[in-house]
Amino acid sequence: MSGAADKAPGLKPIEAARILSEFFDEPVDAVRQKARVLRDAGIIRKETAGRGAGNLSDLEIAQLVVAVGTGCRACESASVVKFHGHEIACLADALDDGNARTFVFKRPLRGRVVTVEIGAAIIPLLRSALRRKAEGRTNA
Repeated sequence: MSGAADKAPGLKPIEAARILSEFFDEPVDAVRQKARVLRDAGIIRKETAGRGAGNLSDLEIAQLVVAVGTGCRACESASVVKFHGHEIACLADALDDGNARTFVFKRPLRGRVVTVEIGAAIIPLLRSALRRKAEGRTNA
């Protein structure tokens, strides 16, 4: 990923949860529960106290997108995210460079594998939120 992503502030977990909740039509509390499961599994960093701390990286946002977008249960979130490591890295790169592509993920469901397509529209939506956040920091 490019160095530009390092300079732009990431989204706070609650901001990402609100965006993903609206985009995927899932309750904010359900999105936050999946984020907690990922955090408890060591996939997403724990939030730290203090101003500007606790922002999610592009990779962490991509991991949360997959956990929410695949519609898996909270208890399945960590295994679904671990299963899709390569695809999540590609999604994080797409988020970093704004390259809106369609991503296809698979998740096991009661002995079957279900294919889930996460539309490319989520990339510009998240990039827009990140850009607004960066502009707000610059103009403050």
